[in-house]
Amino acid sequence: MVDTFITQCEQCGKVNEIDARYGGTCEACGHLILPKQSSPQKPTTNVPAAIEIKLGEYGSVTQVTRKSSGCVGILMSSIVLSILGIAIAFVFIAESVSSVLEQVGEQLGISTANVPQLQMALLVESEFGGVDGLALSPNGQLLAYSDDDGIHIYDLETNRVRGTISSDFMARDLGFNADSTRLFADSNDLIIYDVDTLQAIETYDDHIVTSFQSNLAGTYAAIRISPEQSAHVLDLTTLELVYDLPQISDLGLPSIDISPNGDYAFIVHTDAYRLIDLKRERDILLGFNKVNSGRWAGEEDVLYVSADGGVHRVRVVDGVAQVEQVYKIPSSIYSLSNEPIAVSYTGDSMALILTGLTEFYRYSAENEKAQATGKTESFIRQMVITEDFVITADTYGNIQRWD
Repeated sequence: MVDTFITQCEQCGKVNEIDARYGGTCEACGHLILPKQSSPQKPTTNVPAAIEIKLGEYGSVTQVTRKSSGCVGILMSSIVLSILGIAIAFVFIAESVSSVLEQVGEQLGISTANVPQLQMALLVESEFGGVDGLALSPNGQLLAYSDDDGIHIYDLETNRVRGTISSDFMARDLGFNADSTRLFADSNDLIIYDVDTLQAIETYDDHIVTSFQSNLAGTYAAIRISPEQSAHVLDLTTLELVYDLPQISDLGLPSIDISPNGDYAFIVHTDAYRLIDLKRERDILLGFNKVNSGRWAGEEDVLYVSADGGVHRVRVVDGVAQVEQVYKIPSSIYSLSNEPIAVSYTGDSMALILTGLTEFYRYSAENEKAQATGKTESFIRQMVITEDFVITADTYGNIQRWD
């Protein structure tokens, strides 16, 4: 098993999972990240005499007395002192961690004692490494995921894999259409499969698609085509390019989400973002400084944005954005990840707040309280969220459902 560690890129701020032995490069900007260095050991010193320590209330040191002794006394004193030091340090750390957790709990409106654990069910234990693509059907009944073995359709009602589509190339991006009867898979070509028969029914061969990002409603997708390396909006019903998107980066397609009605595009790339009115071909000002992520709600034209330490609800009325902060992220949580927020496709029902790369809180926007928490064994790589459950895919290739 490869030993990895999580670190933040000094160049662009992106959080990366890096090989602890050999290091690596940032996924966003390519900046070189050195391997993790082991901490140097402190030199040991001899204790010249036995030391008598008297402890007061809560383990505080009230008196330290140096006493003469032989070699045995010196050795025993050293051992006792070491054990006592470790015990005191442990108590201090435990109290500090407890204090921090209590402060976080107060800011979230919760405490670690009264937040129930979500019930986890292991859906898939991958034998072929990590999961590359992950998509939930708009009707919430099917889950598509891809690995080295192909594309798999998992039925969430029967809790079994409905079937597997074999492919010579791993599908990088997956997405369903609006009525959940078609599956789009980007693997060199954009191929459309019938969900019931698992047969390829059409190949989008007008252009070579190098990146595919469908919205949660299954109505539109942002694609990048080659060799032009241009970005466009693809209507998933007619398979026609309906809008052109601005060129933002030569390195790849940034995070782009198209509104359910196809009128707006929200683009996030490194430290830049844009909300574009596609019909009027103009930008809509939002006034954020630092944007981490954004997602259109699947059932209504409402955009939820993680920016400037909070979750914001954005509605566009007559070409003007109406911005409302619906939740303030505690700074102790916000600093742990570049993308601490994932918003459910129903928007108002709940959001998911990541308190780390393996732990999350499910959050209700209605009462501004965390409802439950969950913790994975490995780092969360991808997730999908509904009103009733959360699905995570970790770096080991395991897929879990949390209810």
